Amino acid sequence: MIKKDEFTFRNFKGFDKDLRNIRKKCPSLDEDLKGFKAALTVDIKHNAYRVPTNTEKYSKVNKIHSKHYNAYVCKRFRCMESNKGAGQTPFRLTFIYNAEESIIYFIQFYFKGNAEKEDFSKLKTAINILEKNYYY
Repeated sequence: MIKKDEFTFRNFKGFDKDLRNIRKKCPSLDEDLKGFKAALTVDIKHNAYRVPTNTEKYSKVNKIHSKHYNAYVCKRFRCMESNKGAGQTPFRLTFIYNAEESIIYFIQFYFKGNAEKEDFSKLKTAINILEKNYYY
């Protein structure tokens, strides 16, 4: 059993490819992602172990329903060395959170200029796979 204070981060299929594509626009991506993980962890801990959706940072993807998993979009991912300007937030990150096991699955990372909305089919597929494996 994982302690509530410890979070596990996992990259879902396709996420690493998204990162490779974004590195061209954001050379500091690896460091920025470490900072994001730390900030997300703090945000969840300070919100009774739920992702705080009452801020401008995150929003819940309401079109996807699951008993054990919730899908979210980080609307303000900061890239410190973006070719769009330092500290800009033209990037979005989608993730799935399982509060019972304190696991965060990164699903999609994209440049807002290329895709205005998250890919619902990726999120739905990921949740279906996770739900199937949840009981095994």
